[in-house]
Amino acid sequence: MVEITDKATGEPTGQFKTVVDFPETDPKTGKAVTMRKTPEEAIRRMKELPKAYGNLFTSNTVPRPAAPTKPTTRIATTHQGPVDIRTLTPAQYREIRNTNPERLGLRPAYR
Repeated sequence: MVEITDKATGEPTGQFKTVVDFPETDPKTGKAVTMRKTPEEAIRRMKELPKAYGNLFTSNTVPRPAAPTKPTTRIATTHQGPVDIRTLTPAQYREIRNTNPERLGLRPAYR
């Protein structure tokens, strides 16, 4: 925030405006300088520098619909074959988890 000064007298008016310190390159000397700009001016300048800020402003892209997702089901393979975890009773789940947790997609128990 910077206080606005009266153009005729140079005295502060008590009003403030928003400014942004924007890194620029001085065209005469080629050195890096910091310029104070309004947010609108800074955005306009960023759009003019696509090599540095081009990825921020991609107005020519077309939004794609989200890819359909399938619900994932964890399958536990036991000695009888694949088992759907949703169909296991809590006792069956605990037994498989205690005897062979890898079949449930879990880390092996440290014994």
